[in-house]
Amino acid sequence: MLKYNNVHCTGRVQYIRYFRNNNSLLIVLSLYEPKWGGDRYADYPNIYMEGEMAEKYRSRIKRGDYLTVIGYVEEKEIMTNIGNDLFRRTVGPVIIPYTDMVFEDFGHENVNIVHAAGTVTRVYKNPDQGKKFYIINLRTQVEVDGEKKDAVLRATHFDLDMALEPQVGDYLVFSGTMRTKNNTDDNGRPYKLSSIVAKSVSIIRKEE
Repeated sequence: MLKYNNVHCTGRVQYIRYFRNNNSLLIVLSLYEPKWGGDRYADYPNIYMEGEMAEKYRSRIKRGDYLTVIGYVEEKEIMTNIGNDLFRRTVGPVIIPYTDMVFEDFGHENVNIVHAAGTVTRVYKNPDQGKKFYIINLRTQVEVDGEKKDAVLRATHFDLDMALEPQVGDYLVFSGTMRTKNNTDDNGRPYKLSSIVAKSVSIIRKEE
């Protein structure tokens, strides 16, 4: 079965920070999508670069720029900004751009799309009334600089009927978006929790 993992995001740079100790660059994009009633969703996906790519863009990109990124999503432990130049070590989905797939001022229309397919490695099921969802770990595959590698991501799928019933070993395909939720840590400090929401989902059951 084909395994893949692609993300396309366009938004305005909300925050940028270069970490000299490991030569990495963290960029937070702000994405806005309209919803019913005239309000808008606000999402803040994390873009992560290392090495030559971090060096290339750390002085070229500034807050307020529009940026388009095409890459893949992977669960990764990084230092994320929680406000006032304070950082919190978190594990969550980060967007890792493909080489030469970062475009400056390419367009101003917000884009937030994730497509992925792979093998289910873990499932958490929450059947509680009003909060019915699955959290699914998926092993996908990406090609980076000509070499294939596994990339694991975690996606949430809301299911009012809890009819999907994904199982470890199933082949799953989804399209969805990067989402951000406001949260607080044990000390009451606010931070933003990133996740992937899988909207359209198809499954091929594993062979018994």
